[in-house]
Amino acid sequence: MPYIPKFDRLKYDSMIEGLAKILNGLDDNDQLSGDMNYVLFRLAMLLTHEPTGGKRKYARMAVVLSAMGEAGEEFRRRFMGPYENEAIDKNGDIELRPQTKSTRADGYGIDPSEPKEFGGQTKAV
Repeated sequence: MPYIPKFDRLKYDSMIEGLAKILNGLDDNDQLSGDMNYVLFRLAMLLTHEPTGGKRKYARMAVVLSAMGEAGEEFRRRFMGPYENEAIDKNGDIELRPQTKSTRADGYGIDPSEPKEFGGQTKAV
């Protein structure tokens, strides 16, 4: 959970805001994705290698990986979830009922009356 005491945030905020300014200057989402991947990967490497003298320590790697994953989950919960809820309100939800029998020959049901060369079968599905 990213909710550290406000006093502790002070030592990180200016660096994070500077990094965000650089990344927000990228117009291309592919470049943003690549640059963010680089930054996060490099940070993870520095957090797992420098304190251990370059030796891999499973516990340290697990802590770093867990923190990155939890930050992503918190972003999803706080920002993406509400955005998706707005889209549901605007466009309607997806029906959550079982599909009825289809007569389509595309894997969702085969129409047995179609000729075999078009995906039909000689017996009912």
